[in-house]
This record gives sequence, structure tokens and C-alpha cells, in this order.
Amino acid sequence: MLRPLANMSGVDIVSTLMPAKVSGNAQYFRQCFLNIIKNGIEAIQHGGAVYVHMHVDERTVTIVVRDEGAGMTKEEIARFGEPYFSMKQKGTGLGAMVAVRIIEMMNGTWTIKSKVGSGTTMTVTLPLLLEK
Repeated sequence: MLRPLANMSGVDIVSTLMPAKVSGNAQYFRQCFLNIIKNGIEAIQHGGAVYVHMHVDERTVTIVVRDEGAGMTKEEIARFGEPYFSMKQKGTGLGAMVAVRIIEMMNGTWTIKSKVGSGTTMTVTLPLLLEK
């Protein structure tokens, strides 16, 4: 769904995915990662890539979204997910807020690492739905 936006922005989406199940609303899950990946695409000014990597272990599903964008300061990282805080000129901050709320609603955790000029990495860990 995001490839047209990425193509228009000169951004590649590189993904390494595998099948896994997590508990929760599939539409909310999709919306969460649409928001996160869209933010990554929009953070890249002059071409680059957004990498989406997934790892599954015995109890968790970890999804890492890394962009080659502008990066964030420590202060900006601390405010990530706040309503109406955005680094984009026309942004509302609501996409990040929704993503964070969905992750928390799904009993997941998230972390952000970023360096100005070097991009941002968001790591989301969700409980693996174990088959019975």
C-alpha cells in the first residue's frame, strides 16, 4: 500500500518478513505499521530506504522499521507519540500517537533509537500468539 508513496518520494522499501500470528485487531495492526512506515518514508529528503525486518522467537514477534531519514533529537524522541507533536510541516502527530496506542493495546512494547542525520529505528515487540 505504501510503495506508490515511496516511489514518488524516491524511497525504496526493503523488507524481510515471515509468517507469525499476534493477538489483536488485524486492521489496527495494519494501520499501526502503515503509520510507522509512512513516517519513515516522509523523513527521507533525497532518496534512501526504509527497512522492515521481522524476527520471531518462542514468545515474541519483533518488527524493526529503520529509515535513512533526517533522524530525531533526544527531545523529539521523548515527545514521539504525543498528540499534535509532529516534525513535519503539515503533520498532526496523530499517526504516531495512533501507532503507539495500538502497540500498547496489543500488549506490545516499542523503542526508538535515532541520530540526527542518520535516520531512525523503531522496534516493536508483540506477544506471539501460540497455537493450541
